[in-house]
Amino acid sequence: MKKPKEKVKDWFSKASQSVADKLNGWINPLSHASKKKGLIVMGILTSIVCVMLVIRPFGSDGTSSALKVEQITTPADIHPNEHVTTEDSERNIIEQYNRMIRFKELVEKLSSTGDKPGLDSLMRAHPGLRDSLNEFLKLYY
Repeated sequence: MKKPKEKVKDWFSKASQSVADKLNGWINPLSHASKKKGLIVMGILTSIVCVMLVIRPFGSDGTSSALKVEQITTPADIHPNEHVTTEDSERNIIEQYNRMIRFKELVEKLSSTGDKPGLDSLMRAHPGLRDSLNEFLKLYY
């Protein structure tokens, strides 16, 4: 009995052979000149479509209901639009520092109470964070 993977592979090979036979039946009777013209026309049409798909997002102000193309933009984290004041920046630094201190306290509490499964799961979720916190506290605390 054939595996499902082999059945799918056989079906695709039969389908591709059938499509190739039909295309050969349509194209082989044509003359060499008409085959050449058809290839050139198909190449030009494909090139036009590809170029339109690349150029359209850069200059597209109006939207088309037939083909939705999103405007190409830079990510927000590269050029942030909002202006952060120094007060907000300091507040964020203090908040991050307090979160690190709370995490360190949690790790110390888990290690001192002997809650080995809780500590292991926490360390698996944040590998290397314990050492990083210790180094940070040595430098800045």
